[in-house]
Amino acid sequence: MGEKTLNAVTSEHETTGGKKSLYGSAELFFPPPGLKNVKGFRLSAFVDGGGVFKNDFIGSELRYSAGIGALWLSPFGPLTISYAKPLNDGINDSISELQFGMGGAF
Repeated sequence: MGEKTLNAVTSEHETTGGKKSLYGSAELFFPPPGLKNVKGFRLSAFVDGGGVFKNDFIGSELRYSAGIGALWLSPFGPLTISYAKPLNDGINDSISELQFGMGGAF
């Protein structure tokens, strides 16, 4: 999903913001096939999930996505690229399938 696009919505599908949020992620890192001795470069497979809720947590409104990524620990800091597809996108969701990142990982 696009950054900051998960929101609580009215019955007319208008975003209202929320008071509660829940997010989670699981990621598996592995060396690139055929390049096991290459240091500082790895691939990943991941699943993300989360949601924003006005008052009560509603499990059926959680959104999930799954994808693949690559991480290079460059001399300038970590560089990442990832590609993900939503598993259950909603009407007002902004979809961002390809993402680039630069900076510290924690």
